[in-house]
Parts: sequence; structure tokens; C-alpha cells
Amino acid sequence: MSGSPGVMFNFDSDLSKNNTASVAEKLGCVKDGDSQSLATLSCMRETPFEELRQTSIQMSHEARPPFGELYFPTVVDGDLFPARPSKLTRAGRFAKGVSLIASWTANEGAWYASPTTTLDEEIMAGIKVWIPRLSSRSMTKLWELYPLDEFHRMVRPHYDGSISPQYYRAAQMSRDIFFSCPILDFTWQYARQEGTGLSNIRLFEHNDTRFTAVFEKMGVPMWRVSHLSDIPYVFNELLEGGADNSPSHMELARLMTSTMVKFANSDTPVGSRSGVEDWPLAYGNANSGSTGSFPSAMALKLFGGQHGTHTVHVLRNQSSATATSSAEQAILNERLFERCEFINSEAFQDEAGV
Repeated sequence: MSGSPGVMFNFDSDLSKNNTASVAEKLGCVKDGDSQSLATLSCMRETPFEELRQTSIQMSHEARPPFGELYFPTVVDGDLFPARPSKLTRAGRFAKGVSLIASWTANEGAWYASPTTTLDEEIMAGIKVWIPRLSSRSMTKLWELYPLDEFHRMVRPHYDGSISPQYYRAAQMSRDIFFSCPILDFTWQYARQEGTGLSNIRLFEHNDTRFTAVFEKMGVPMWRVSHLSDIPYVFNELLEGGADNSPSHMELARLMTSTMVKFANSDTPVGSRSGVEDWPLAYGNANSGSTGSFPSAMALKLFGGQHGTHTVHVLRNQSSATATSSAEQAILNERLFERCEFINSEAFQDEAGV
């Protein structure tokens, strides 16, 4: 889901300062070439709010399509934010003893990649919009971790149209860099630093959507189980605008909502009132001897989709050939251990500024 501290890129950069200066320039507020002057600040304060808002929105959308996210990133100020999130979590500087459920969707990065992507250079340019300091060494490692031949299986020309496997490659990189890997980093660091035994942390991957018909009308069927697909299930919502409110989807929504309510009420999502009979801790006994930057094993719940709702246990270095179910096979195919161990490395996080 949105909001993991690991996706707030460029905490230690001048992007907010520079982008605010660009807005001031667009508004005609920069005098004598000094965007940081009191005169510039006074001009922006006197600018009608709606003009300031619309200019900021237009410029952020142009720079960060499709929604203009992180055009004004949070900055380390030594006060409210004393350091980057990755540094704070590794130092154990967070509230401890809090039970957590963390998640991502199967195709969470789908709308962050351009559907017209066909070239390596386009993928690299897209990632550098978000991580401008990405090094050539890191990009080379990403090519190695996300070989193109693994994404041909996702192409559906009869349904998606002329979509290249490069698009799905870019979308998977985006999902892992923006969502799944930061979530695994935060939860694992939380478990390591809490110091109270097995932390009450659960993970899930959401693998169903009620927006299929909506995406078809929008001309983006390749988005599949995109960002926000889980929200109407978690909140058991009836949707309009052509979204799917069929019985099977509403049954999954009721299951997920009751599970979350039970977790909030009793600190566990498991029990007869929720309907979830088995959802183990994310980092259980298999990690008892693991003190490294990434776990050696994890458990997660897979909700919905073609594999159904199942608990999946996976191990570092486990071959997908050893999978005992289609759900386990699907998770192993994502190569979360090796991909996220790199994305969550100190070197990559320094470049991302998280």
C-alpha cells in the first residue's frame, strides 16, 4: 500500500527547493534571478491560492506523470525529520510494540510505467524521474535481476494490444522499488530492532481487482491488479462507474474487511469471526538466527485472483521448481529475496535518498 517510509525518495536532495523555485518562476515571482529572496516569498504569498494550486499541480503532473507524486519530496530538516527513514529504522528510532499488517498488490507498479515502453533506455529514463541519482552500476544490476525473457509470459496481445514485454519489466521494477521492497525493508528492520521476540507483523499480496472493466474503458487493460486495487476490498465498498460488484468479489471484500477489523480489535487477524483460519507471522522461527539486512524466510497471505486465498511460505534460495502450489509458485517467480535484498541495500538506498 501507499505510505511506506521507503518510498519517500530524495529525502536528502534539493528537489523540493528547486521545484518550488520553478513554480515561483512560472508565477513570475522570481526577481533579479534570486528564487530564495524574501521578495519571491512575499510574491508567492500574495498570489491567489487557486492560481498557486493550479500551477503547482500542472507542473507536478508534467514532471511526474500520471499523478504528479513526490514533486515536492519531504526533506531532512534535523528536527521533524532528523535523518532519512532507512537510517532511522536501522537505528531502531521508531515506536516499538506496534502490531503491523503490510501489503502490496500483484501489479502495483503498472501505472508508473509507460504502456509504450519498448527500450531499455525508456525504462532507465522512467526510473530516473523518481531516482535521479541512480548510478549506472545499480542500473546494470537491475537489468541482471529483471531479465527481459522473464516477462514475455505476461504479454497478452489479443487483450492488451501492442504491449511489449519491456512494459511489464518496467512495471515490475517500479512495483518492487516503490512498494514491495520498501515494505519488506521496513517490516524486517522493525522485527530486527524491536527486540521483543517474534514481532506481530503480517504480510499480504493482493491479487484481485474490481477495476478490470474500468481499465478496459480507459484503454489500460495492462494495469491488471494495479495500485489501489486492494482498497475497495479492505473497506468492503460498493463501487460505481462500471466496477465489478459481483458476488465473488464482494465475498472476498467481506473476508478482507472482517479480517482487518479483527486484527484492529484483537491484535490478530486469525479466528472464526474473521474467516481467516491461517495467517502466520511474517518473520517466524525460520529467521531465529538471521540478523542480516534481509530475512532468510517469510510467510505471507495471498488474497484472491487465480490462485485463490492461501498462506505462502518461502525461503531464501528456494527454487520455484520446489513450489507445492500455484500460489507459492507465483510468489517465488517474483524473486523477492534477491531483488529486494539489492533494492534494500545501503548503496541503493543512498542513491534513492530514502
